[in-house]
Order: sequence, then structure tokens, then C-alpha cells
Amino acid sequence: MNGGSYMQSDTCAELLEAVRRSLDYLFDDFGFLVTAVKPASTDGRCLIVLSSEQCRFRIIFNRGDLEIAVGPLSAPVSWEDTIAGTRQWYYLRSTLNYIRDDKYPDLDSLRRPVPFSTLEEKLTQAAVDLKPDCWKVLQLFQEDNSVTKQRELDQFLEERGEHIQKQLEEWLRRQS
Repeated sequence: MNGGSYMQSDTCAELLEAVRRSLDYLFDDFGFLVTAVKPASTDGRCLIVLSSEQCRFRIIFNRGDLEIAVGPLSAPVSWEDTIAGTRQWYYLRSTLNYIRDDKYPDLDSLRRPVPFSTLEEKLTQAAVDLKPDCWKVLQLFQEDNSVTKQRELDQFLEERGEHIQKQLEEWLRRQS
């Protein structure tokens, strides 16, 4: 970092380089291409979209936070997850939970503080996490079955959210 005040394009250039390094297998093994690089107009945020013949990944870097989402090929290049009431982008973490059928997480594991890590470390972690199930993620969002699958995924996320909410309410009750 050069003294904290760096231009927008630097954030995107840095992110793009880190994505190419950490997620190299998406390009090499699955034929992904970078189809959009979009700096935010004001702050140090950047959005990158990778596309293959099956689906898209959206990577947003926002002041130290890294957010990776996956969507069908029809998912637009947008900072928004939901457009006109329809969810277009799904967080990678949630998608992997669905694929691994991890519906009932333990609240304590969710509440554990996340240690600080660099962009590179976050991307490497995401890459390691995604790799074993990458083909399943791609299959999930393939055009021919994406609508049904996305409905199942929405249902799963709703149930998972309700489960977490119940655990949280129970935990709060015990605290008082």
C-alpha cells in the first residue's frame, strides 16, 4: 500500500491479480474468463465477474472485506444480489453449505470471531474451500437446471436462516 491514498484502479488491479493467482484452477480447469472489472465510483471497492459456460462468480472487495457470490449466466454485473425481487447472486459460503447439506450449523461456531486476514489469505481460503466441490457449484447454476435448483437453494437458505434465528433467540434467552 502506498501511503493509504491509492487510486480506484489500483484496488481492481490488485484484486484481479490476487484472483488470478488464488483461483487459477477456475481459469485453467473450468474455462472461466474475466468478463467484468468494475471499480466503485467513490470508494475503494471493486467488483469482478468471472464467467464460464456454466455460471458466473462475482467477487467484491470492499475496504478489506471479500465477498464471493455465484449465479447463473443470466446474473447481471451488479453490486446488488437481488434484482426486481429475484435473487441473482448467492454467497459462495451459502452455496457450499447447501451442496454439503450443512443445514443446521452450530451457533457457537458462527459466533466465533474471524481472525484478520489479508485479501490474498481470504482468496486462498475461499479457493481451498471451493475446490473440492467446484464442479457441483457449476452444475447447480447450469442453465438447464438452475431455476429448480435455485428454488431449492432459496428454500434451504430460508430454513437454515430460521434455524440460526431460533438458536440465537434461545441463546439470548439464556443470557437474560
